[in-house]
Amino acid sequence: MQAFLATHVLPFRACYACYNVSDAALDKAMAAAGGWAPLDPRLLWPYSSVPDEEAAMLAEAARMAFPEWW
Repeated sequence: MQAFLATHVLPFRACYACYNVSDAALDKAMAAAGGWAPLDPRLLWPYSSVPDEEAAMLAEAARMAFPEWW
């Protein structure tokens, strides 16, 4: 789990200038990637979100890292 977070999630925080996302945006992106609720990864304006294409890649990485969860 730590390796997955370090590899696929924390880079969004490390490059704050690139993505400018909050912890809430990361939480919502992970929830959308995991399919835990019928939602998309976007937060309401004026907050920045993880880009849709990045969230899709996050979902694929999660399915590969944790196949037993799906």
